[in-house]
Amino acid sequence: MPRPTYPRTVPEFNRFSPDEQACLGYLAACRWPDGFRCPRCGYDEAFVLPRRRLWQCKSCAYQVSVTAGTILHRTRTSLLSWFWAA
Repeated sequence: MPRPTYPRTVPEFNRFSPDEQACLGYLAACRWPDGFRCPRCGYDEAFVLPRRRLWQCKSCAYQVSVTAGTILHRTRTSLLSWFWAA
C-alpha cells in the first residue's frame, strides 16, 4: 500500500488533521504503510499504548514510537503544531 498523501490546501489540512490523534495516525501510516512491523523481531501485530503514544509488539513486548528515529523524536511540541509548521 502506498504512503498517504499530504494535504495541499489549508481547508484540506483542517479536514485531514483535526487533532493530535489524526496526526499520529498519519505518521503511523507513513512509517508502516503495510501495517505495523516490529523493528526488533519483525512480528506484525502490536498493542497501542495511547497515553504514552507507543506501539508494543505482541510477540517480544518491544515498545516503539511512531516518531522514533525522526526529527520529531522526543518532541514535547504537539504533532498538530509540527504539522502546521510543515
